[in-house]
Amino acid sequence: MDRSVAKKLQRLFETARRPDGGRWTLDQVAQATELSVSYVWRLRSGKATNPTKSVLERLASFFGVPVTYFIAGDTESADTAVQLPGEEEVQVALQDASQQWAAGNIGRAEEAARVAIEKASHLGRAPLIAKGWLTLARILARADRFDEARAALSSAFHALAGSTPGAEWVQAMLARSYLEYLEDHLNSAYVYAHQSLAAAEAAKGDSFTRYEVLLHVGTLARHVGHLQEAVTYLEQARVIAQQLEERYVVSALVNLGLALLDGGQATVALEHFQEALNIAMRMRYPIEVNRAQHNIGLAYEELGRWREAIESFTKSLGSTEALGDVRLLAYNHMELGWCYAKMGQREDALRHAYMAIALAEEHERPGDKARAHWHLGRVLAVMSELNEAASHYDTALQLMEQLELDAELAKLQLEYADLLAKRGEHVRAAELYRKAAMNLLRPPSLAKYLLTGPVVPAQGVTETASHEEPHGAARK
Repeated sequence: MDRSVAKKLQRLFETARRPDGGRWTLDQVAQATELSVSYVWRLRSGKATNPTKSVLERLASFFGVPVTYFIAGDTESADTAVQLPGEEEVQVALQDASQQWAAGNIGRAEEAARVAIEKASHLGRAPLIAKGWLTLARILARADRFDEARAALSSAFHALAGSTPGAEWVQAMLARSYLEYLEDHLNSAYVYAHQSLAAAEAAKGDSFTRYEVLLHVGTLARHVGHLQEAVTYLEQARVIAQQLEERYVVSALVNLGLALLDGGQATVALEHFQEALNIAMRMRYPIEVNRAQHNIGLAYEELGRWREAIESFTKSLGSTEALGDVRLLAYNHMELGWCYAKMGQREDALRHAYMAIALAEEHERPGDKARAHWHLGRVLAVMSELNEAASHYDTALQLMEQLELDAELAKLQLEYADLLAKRGEHVRAAELYRKAAMNLLRPPSLAKYLLTGPVVPAQGVTETASHEEPHGAARK
């Protein structure tokens, strides 16, 4: 019990706050409990053994916890100890925020997260305050309110300042990576994802935390072109998900399927997407059903089964409109434009391709705009309208060169180079081939992030909401 008491007492010193927001000192605790400063220090450090029940009762009374907090069990860690008074309301609010976010109710999710932050701040529990800010950061990022999301993330790091690295630090690094991902800073997102993995291994977190981190690192590895690494991490995530809840299996299957699809294993990927669809339909998760339908379309597309691909994208398109997911709506139009072009249906192909550009412009994400122009360029190239196709490839290239999308940029450069070669522009084509090769060989720049380690940002003005990562429903 001795080390367990030390850990739990240390947790109270880290999380409990005085009325003015500061942490309790050894002197203050000793004076209030009528214990000596040296004895409290020895208890906190684990050097004092076998504290009496009277001592534990005094400490419990001072910090406002039941005495069972200290004596619940020798092997119970401070992080899994009984819930402190008032924490239950915070956890309920956070759970509500998570559920609302998963259902796509961004406004209600934000409201619930802010309630959690307010309650946690009133209790003075730093880890809970940080968790509230992290949840809010994820929600705001999902709503494309990136400046506000960064401010919330900064507040989370501020709340964690001085605390022992643990589960909350893992979540903070994950949230930072997620925000970079949404802004198409994939190299940065990938590096922060690996930092969260290192933090999770150091903290020896629970199964869910490990699942969440592996899922995210695998997703980012796929986006930066490290497909074997992606498959390895996502396979591990799927194994853990099967021991948790069925809904987590969906995320693992979808992301694993996308990695396999990128690696040329379309048939196996299709099986993963169909399994994910079956689970999502059984559990009545409309967002997951929608994304699974889109990804099934991608697999059919890769297999050259154009009619089946169109059927899947059309199903996803209908439910996407009902859910109001503008981004996925744009991607469905992109893929439908490509499918119709491959089938020689010019009017339908151009209608969907131009609709994708209109939606991407409305969404105002440079990466999405680049992909929309890229798809239109591909559609026009298939129809042998090379001059106009080159114009859209050029626009896509200019947009994508501003982002950290090396693997995707290389693919765009290769396609554009092929197009220029067909037009007889061999010098420019050769230059693009050279640039594509450099991007394919360039690993994400780790040094500038890892030499300093995680940096605690300054306090902001003022996640995970749902612990599920973006599913890559629109394959970049």
